[in-house]
Amino acid sequence: MVWKNRSEMTGRATRRCLLLALLAIGLAARGAGAAGTSAQAAREFDRASAAAARGDYLDAAAGFMRAYKLAPHAAPLYNAALAWEAAGDRPRAADGYATALEMGGLGEGQARDASKRLDALERTLGRIDVVGPAGTKVSVAHADRVDTPAHIHLEKGEHTLRAWLPDGRTELKQLAVAIGTMQVTLDREPRADAAPAPSRSADGPSQATAEPGSLRAVGWAALGVGVVAGGVTAYLGVQALGARNDYYDSGRTDRDAYDRAGSYRTWTNVALATSLVMAGTGVVILLKSPARPTDGRATSSESARMWLGGGPGSVVLGGRF
Repeated sequence: MVWKNRSEMTGRATRRCLLLALLAIGLAARGAGAAGTSAQAAREFDRASAAAARGDYLDAAAGFMRAYKLAPHAAPLYNAALAWEAAGDRPRAADGYATALEMGGLGEGQARDASKRLDALERTLGRIDVVGPAGTKVSVAHADRVDTPAHIHLEKGEHTLRAWLPDGRTELKQLAVAIGTMQVTLDREPRADAAPAPSRSADGPSQATAEPGSLRAVGWAALGVGVVAGGVTAYLGVQALGARNDYYDSGRTDRDAYDRAGSYRTWTNVALATSLVMAGTGVVILLKSPARPTDGRATSSESARMWLGGGPGSVVLGGRF
């Protein structure tokens, strides 16, 4: 119980020290910069100082950040960092100290104190340095759509970084953050257009652009499937006529013959439609694709394969090229 009380007393003492530093620096900054600060920023600063005085550090940090955005200056950002540290949000506090120091404009004592606090925090935090193409924005943990290059402090552990690249793409990275600095590099060559650059293997054609010979192989395959489907159409048509004649010969009483005639008629229509579509597609492809260069590669008849299968009441057409 004694140790618990000591811990609570230490925590309260730390908060009191932070509060005194926060109020002293905040009032000094407000007095020095009031002439160049908008009335709304000054009101936000006053509200934030009041929140800090009553121990509402998160509200104080939010208020100082509003004042900072209205009138950017290192002092309110430093005050926000003090409030975040008092509230226990160490990564935000470290980011605030680092940015305030980078901006400049703090008094000598403020800058020395900010540097000391930042060093202490960075001994227990990780930091990611994110670089990417100009215009890239990233979000991770508390940082929301920050411009790159970005320096973001994080608690150690697993984090997900989302990046919005200038060409419209998004990128996700899973980060295992440890104490210290970690470099994160995003795609540094944004695409000028939406079409990806074709990738070519060492011994094969481009995977993104079909070669003329491949298109002609597709055309011949489609035409072949259309011809086969035409033959199937003729066969099914003959079977449909035979079933219809059986039905008529029975004096229109043979129900099985009637059903067979209807089934054959349906499959005949399906096969006919397949024949027309595939044959038409093949002809169009062959007419529009350029002739294949004679470079010793396999001909379309060698690369294209077709097959016809069937089962009870079904016909299957297939192809490979």
